[in-house]
Amino acid sequence: MDRMMPFLCRIIAAMSEAGLVIDTKGTVVDVNEAAVRLLDLPDRAAGLRPIDEYGQLISQWKIGDEAFALSELGRSLKGETVPRQVATITTAARAVHIMEFTATPIHDEGGRVIFAMLEASDITRQQRAYVYDQRVACAAKGTSTALELDRWLGPVLDPTTQALPSDA
Repeated sequence: MDRMMPFLCRIIAAMSEAGLVIDTKGTVVDVNEAAVRLLDLPDRAAGLRPIDEYGQLISQWKIGDEAFALSELGRSLKGETVPRQVATITTAARAVHIMEFTATPIHDEGGRVIFAMLEASDITRQQRAYVYDQRVACAAKGTSTALELDRWLGPVLDPTTQALPSDA
C-alpha cells in the first residue's frame, strides 16, 4: 500500500479532472489541483480529511432531485465501481457546480482493495450552454420574421447570457 501511494499521487496530480484518493479507513489522502478548484478549497491540505467530514466542504450534493450520501463513495472501498453520474454540488463557499463523477476501487497485487479514487469533471459550462441552446430553440420555434424572432429571443437571451461564465 505504501509503495503505491507515491505512484498514485503522481497520477492524480497529472489528471485534468478532479481526483481524490480515499484510503480503506475512509480518509481522503490525496487531492489534485482540479479538485481544489472544483470544491473551492483554499489549498490541497483542506481536502485531506475523512470523507464523512466532506459535508463541511460540500453543503449540498444532489443527483437530480435526490440527495447523494457521501458514504455511498465507500462502496468503491468494498470493490464496487460507483457508476458515472451527474450531480450538482454546492460548496461551502456557496458556488454551484455541475459535475460528472465516478468512484473506482484500486487493488494491490494480491487483489485487495487498498484505495478508492473519485474522479470528477466539472461540466457546469457545458450544461449551461445546453440550457441556453434549448431556450433559444424553444423561443425561436414558430417565429416567421427576424423582428418577431428578436422580440421573442430578447427576454430569453438576456438572463441566460448573464448566467454564463464570462469566458464562455
